[in-house]
Amino acid sequence: MGVETQTSPSLRPQNMMGHYERPSRPRRRYTTDAPSSPSKVPAITSIKLPSVLNDILPPAAKAAETSGTRSRSVSSERLDTALQQTGTPSSDTTIDLRELGTKGFALNNAVLALLHEMFPDTWNDVTGADGIEVERVSGAMTNCVFIVSAKSSASKKVLLRVYGTGVEEFIEREHELVWMSRLSDMSVGPKLLGVFANGRFEQFLDSAPLSKDSMREPSISCKIAAELCRFHSLIRVCPPEELSEAPDLFAKMRSWYRKANAGLVKLDAKRPEQAERLRAIRLHDFEAELHVLEDTLRKIKSPVVFAHNDSQYGNILKLTGKDEIVLVDYEYASINFRGYDIGNHFCEWGADYHSPTPHLLDFTRYPSKAEQLRFLRAYLETSHTLHPMSPSSLSFKTDEEAHLEEMYKECNKFALCSHALWGFWGVMQAAQNDVISFDYVGYAVCRLGRYWDIRDEVFGM
Repeated sequence: MGVETQTSPSLRPQNMMGHYERPSRPRRRYTTDAPSSPSKVPAITSIKLPSVLNDILPPAAKAAETSGTRSRSVSSERLDTALQQTGTPSSDTTIDLRELGTKGFALNNAVLALLHEMFPDTWNDVTGADGIEVERVSGAMTNCVFIVSAKSSASKKVLLRVYGTGVEEFIEREHELVWMSRLSDMSVGPKLLGVFANGRFEQFLDSAPLSKDSMREPSISCKIAAELCRFHSLIRVCPPEELSEAPDLFAKMRSWYRKANAGLVKLDAKRPEQAERLRAIRLHDFEAELHVLEDTLRKIKSPVVFAHNDSQYGNILKLTGKDEIVLVDYEYASINFRGYDIGNHFCEWGADYHSPTPHLLDFTRYPSKAEQLRFLRAYLETSHTLHPMSPSSLSFKTDEEAHLEEMYKECNKFALCSHALWGFWGVMQAAQNDVISFDYVGYAVCRLGRYWDIRDEVFGM
């Protein structure tokens, strides 16, 4: 795969679509129009946790290429249980975009048939392929996303997501669907409407994604902090069998490092000049470095939370006509350390996935200490409201400044994991992909290089 450093001018975020994708992560979607910067919204309103939840909180490259047959099942025992508990319909039907295309009669007909199968009570009165509009709002390395609407009824509108192929190393679809089903049942994020063999239907959210600039506005940043805190609080309702498992951050980093090394061998054969760029930023040194990093971070004892793990600006929506934001896209969500999720968000302040060089993060845009402390204060104030008797809340109340300083160090040290992990991801993608839409090697060099640039300073905090 050669490397293309330019992003097409048409790859811009689109407003009012409910979801948005950037080209830098495996499941992100390309869209068409520049996002409007939402107006400042000083009130902090966010995830609507069910009342019972408040009571228990004490303190691939090819977007349009999908595979599968009608015999392929979306089910597993774990997923079956989650779908049954939430009453979410499922189907073994496949929407094959290679055969149907991404627009036209054949696609409309197949989508309408699937809607009739899965949602007969609400869609059976819509007849004929010309009775619906199937508008492609994005195309991505792993997903094609469409808005499906009935011409006869403005209220009948859903989001259709068709998965791509080649991302099994990064995304566990069963894990994603199980959690999306649970979150949907708790009114967290877009509602999961139904699951089929190679995709799903979701609630359409009339919304606009944040932009790289709106994300850093003080009022918006505080809302993100509050929303992330509420999301983290969902750890309190995780099933016991999942809580018994330690966060897999360090195991995942070692696994992705091994795969990155295997990818380096492939690059040696296909594009040796790219392999040399990776050697120059000391990719091999991470074998020993990961042990040092893990030993350092485990001493911090960062709280274990239910983490989003990918709160970049395109995964944060501002609902139209409401002072609310919503975190979307849970492909990477998992039980993880609080410091990683917040540190990863801080790293995303430097990203602009719609610039001519979307693979390069501008680290001069990394939040200043004052901006970080404002974010962390909003986070801790929300945490104190949710569970005032938790050790973290009591510590914050007793000595606010000292607690903020420790959390500041925690998040910046865990941000090193973000640089390393997504750097490894870039190498893996570069080795896999022959369809060029993003400079994966350049992205890896940027993230891994940043790790080494700030490592000693951050370790010394």
